[in-house]
Amino acid sequence: MSMLAGINLSQFVTAEGYEPDRRVSRAEWVALMARSLGVLRGAAKPCAGAAPGEPYDDAVNAVVRAGLGRGFPGVPDDPSLPITRAETAVLLVDMLAAAGVEAQAVERTDRAPDERAIPDWARDAAEKAWRLGFCGGEAGGGFRPHDPLTLEEAAAALFRLLRAIGAVD
Repeated sequence: MSMLAGINLSQFVTAEGYEPDRRVSRAEWVALMARSLGVLRGAAKPCAGAAPGEPYDDAVNAVVRAGLGRGFPGVPDDPSLPITRAETAVLLVDMLAAAGVEAQAVERTDRAPDERAIPDWARDAAEKAWRLGFCGGEAGGGFRPHDPLTLEEAAAALFRLLRAIGAVD
């Protein structure tokens, strides 16, 4: 659990408390990615979508330098927008590859009932994330590729990823 504490999910606890259904922005997800893989080392130069001095510019640039940041076809490059479950699946699978782990364990053998709604650019990653148990198991059993990622889903997905790479038990 100390690894999860290092990711600093406490930044999402407000005076009102923990809000598990709160939407996670792209910038927040990238910051969580950076901390979860230890790639945050300070940015050398800004990349598209993060100007110097913005709250998450170091995280965005560190993730891009680590080869994990990418745009998605037909998706606006706006770090303040909520990240979708499809975008999250792509980045989770990229993080798994960056950790040098080829996860073999298949937790699911079923298919997402809404798999046809998954954009082409996310299809392979979404299927892998679904089968590895990183995403899915939602009410109604669907993947919900266009839904925004919630804080609860972000924490669960990162924990599953960290478990898959052997960072937590």
